[in-house]
Amino acid sequence: VEGQVFVDNPHITIVYNEPVTITAATIGDLDVIDDLLTIDDRIFGLPTKDLAEGDHTFSITAADAAGNEVTGTLTFTVCLTAEIPLHEGWNLISLPLMIDPTPPADLLAGILDHVKSVWHFDAADGAWKAFSPRVGGDLAYMDDGMAFWIEMSAPATLTVTGPEIIREAGPVPPPTIPVVEGWNMVGFTSRTPMPSAEYFAGLDLRVVWGFELGRWVEDPENLQPGRGYWIKVVTDGAIILEEDHLIW
Repeated sequence: VEGQVFVDNPHITIVYNEPVTITAATIGDLDVIDDLLTIDDRIFGLPTKDLAEGDHTFSITAADAAGNEVTGTLTFTVCLTAEIPLHEGWNLISLPLMIDPTPPADLLAGILDHVKSVWHFDAADGAWKAFSPRVGGDLAYMDDGMAFWIEMSAPATLTVTGPEIIREAGPVPPPTIPVVEGWNMVGFTSRTPMPSAEYFAGLDLRVVWGFELGRWVEDPENLQPGRGYWIKVVTDGAIILEEDHLIW
């Protein structure tokens, strides 16, 4: 008996080359054999939509008519999903989930037909970097902690997924977003609103600007998930992502 295991959230699909009897199935310490679905004893499905975010290990054992057994094991990650509404025209956004640095064309693939351009100001270099679906550009990647101007030809919703990462135990310094003297475009890394004064605590800050529905908002009291911000600081520093700031 041979089989393959696939993950296609919100389901795990297990395919065997002949009808089998499932003798064991677990996710971690949880017995899920009674949750398996099949109509031909060859292809099985297992819902995963109720699993907590994070890494999981799935194990399944099957036996064929002759009593031969095979066990398959797979580790997979259940990710968080965030939706960022984008309006026609200009939007100042950031990514409220932990992601790997991703090329703009890949991150924006689901809405690329409506994207006119993407811009990011690299304060350390004092230079703008841009991307256009038509001509590309020098904005090589998009990442959490960064903020972006996105010009849209029509409204759309950007869906971002990323794993929930558990912070390591021990004397591990918290992550930071560096800023330099003058103007900086920065992302907001919490999945829930937070007072501006709390998020930017420790910075020698002059002003914060947000942009909502085509209007500038000076010194917003609360920062919003999925939004980006312009800040002006007097000296170089860093936004220190304490535990209650973390997207993890």
